[in-house]
Amino acid sequence: MNVMTATYYIETNLICIIILLLLKHQTKARSEQESRDKQLFSCLLLAAVLFCVADIVAGICRGQVFEGARAIIEISNLLYDEMLAIVAWCWMLYVFRKIGRIFSGKVYFIVSLPLILFTVLAISNPFTSFIFSLDQSNIYHRSYGVYVHWIVSWFYLLVPMIAVIYTMAHEADKARRHELTPFLYFIIAPAVASGLQMYFYGLTTTQVGITVSVVMVFLAVQDGQIGQIHVDALTGLNNRRGFASYIDYKILCNTEIKLTILMIDLDHFKQVNDLHGHVAGDRALVYAAEALKKSCECVNGRPYLCRYGGDEFVIA
Repeated sequence: MNVMTATYYIETNLICIIILLLLKHQTKARSEQESRDKQLFSCLLLAAVLFCVADIVAGICRGQVFEGARAIIEISNLLYDEMLAIVAWCWMLYVFRKIGRIFSGKVYFIVSLPLILFTVLAISNPFTSFIFSLDQSNIYHRSYGVYVHWIVSWFYLLVPMIAVIYTMAHEADKARRHELTPFLYFIIAPAVASGLQMYFYGLTTTQVGITVSVVMVFLAVQDGQIGQIHVDALTGLNNRRGFASYIDYKILCNTEIKLTILMIDLDHFKQVNDLHGHVAGDRALVYAAEALKKSCECVNGRPYLCRYGGDEFVIA
């Protein structure tokens, strides 16, 4: 690899790494309730950083012949593919939490199966050359298995986009729909960048697209545009402010609307906190929220479910 090409790989990825690490440093949970979302976003950032590091190593070592070069090139390219799939996987989990759809253990395992399958294929690639192969000059060549990588990565990017579109289509609150809009933009930059990289072999742009989208989402979250205004961070349900906006919207749309409102609270909830601590209390609230969500799925008319405050819930 000539000096100009090596410099291009290093500079492009280093700029992305610096930006991603700065964002990771700023990603600190302000409360226990926010920690799960922050952990997912932090994992996404870390995977993106490793993705860039792998691209630097793979790019610099491509076509080099020295002791251990083949193993380094093999590992860096496998890490590159695996981290891209993990970035997309983390994004899907993050989006589903932000729109209030938290997976159960069984569903979590099912949606993780494509990533597990690809990981197995990646680990076996040195023996099968299913995803890519290296010739005698240590030059990388795509194999048919690379399509599996693309399918898995795009699956994890497209599914949350479809979920957001569905949620927005069934969301009565205009402000809430506005909150969800940035999630639709995330896929644009990686789509353009990866499309260029797939078409122009040797071009490295995917990490730039990912970094641009991550920065955009981070800024939207910091500004309170995503998930902070009308969503309860612990349970993923609508919050009190969202409920007030929902009522205002219903009144504006129809002054003669007939609305049934159920006020629900958890019996003896204070004893859970006093005897077992607030962490156990938080788990109890999450379990209660999941039970209420399952109950609402059986009701016609798209009931509005919210955590009103403390151990109090509202269904409209």
